[in-house]
Amino acid sequence: MRTMKEEFEQTDGTQFPGKTFMDELLKPMFYDQKEHLFAAMFSIHKAHTTMLSEQGILTKEEAEKILYGVQEIEQMDIEQMEYSSRYEDLFFFVESKIGELIGDELAGKCTLPRVEMIWVKQCTVSSCEAIFRRRWNRQSS
Repeated sequence: MRTMKEEFEQTDGTQFPGKTFMDELLKPMFYDQKEHLFAAMFSIHKAHTTMLSEQGILTKEEAEKILYGVQEIEQMDIEQMEYSSRYEDLFFFVESKIGELIGDELAGKCTLPRVEMIWVKQCTVSSCEAIFRRRWNRQSS
């Protein structure tokens, strides 16, 4: 007889993100972010980079390279973006793509995922509540 833990690991695996967490939270959140936050994300990225440059945290050259990367990724075909467990959410996906263009070290100097975590956490609470309601309704039916 298997323990609950063994049954859970059989279904969800032992690596992060687990199947349930990925299917019920991360994947739906990625598509919600893509649909509702994609355009705003780039405005925030540009403003954040400009502020860091104006405050002397980034050099002018660094800011120009980052803005180039942001503008290039902003032109991506949003319909071609698909969720992958390789990226926790859309913010990390975008940061990774910017890093591929300008280098991870420079992209990390203006990392939006860390700036946006408070914003995302607020959205996540609502998403979690909705997910649990959906799952509960499926199980109750």
